[in-house]
Amino acid sequence: MFDRPSLILAQFPGRRFNKLAGHQYDVLLDLAASFYFRNDLIKAQASYTLALITSKRNSIAWSNLGVLLKEQGHPGEAEGAYRRALEADPKLAQAWSNLGNLLRELDRYAEARDALEQAVLYRPVQAIYHANLGLVYQKLGEQEKANRELMEAQRLCENESAYNRACIAALCSDLEMAFRLLEESIVNHEISLEWVRQDPDWKDLRDAPRFIKLMGG
Repeated sequence: MFDRPSLILAQFPGRRFNKLAGHQYDVLLDLAASFYFRNDLIKAQASYTLALITSKRNSIAWSNLGVLLKEQGHPGEAEGAYRRALEADPKLAQAWSNLGNLLRELDRYAEARDALEQAVLYRPVQAIYHANLGLVYQKLGEQEKANRELMEAQRLCENESAYNRACIAALCSDLEMAFRLLEESIVNHEISLEWVRQDPDWKDLRDAPRFIKLMGG
């Protein structure tokens, strides 16, 4: 899945990253988060674009804008936004993770592996990074490495959100746990149904009766 720090925009308020940008910058980031949670992606994108005018080198804004562009069906533009984020901050694990997952969706597995390895390098405690890297290793036929990463993801996931734990369980083929945690994350408004429907982690389970029921149909 795409890294929750970029999915939940509000957990990165602008004041943490650019204290010199001023009140306008903070307001724009807060507006983007608010629009995102209301699923108004066009206004969220506009707010992030305006924030970037205020601070064009802001890596978090670029990375979050990439998430919005990806959700709107613009993978090329999303990739460009992630790469701009990494130009601003080459150690931003969130951007490496989202770039790697986008490349995985595009079947560019070798590039995805390289990006996800960077995400793990810069934030090794994030369970979902290990899980996504394990999935890419599987696609590349590197099963020993895949098993190692999936085991590490399971070890670390106790401190993750319910949705991230659901995705990790799905990647590890623990479907009962995956659906239980997915239901919990939906009931607690941790995740939107729109996001789950397009999240590649559920691609192989979208026809499962329980998944269909959780999606409201």
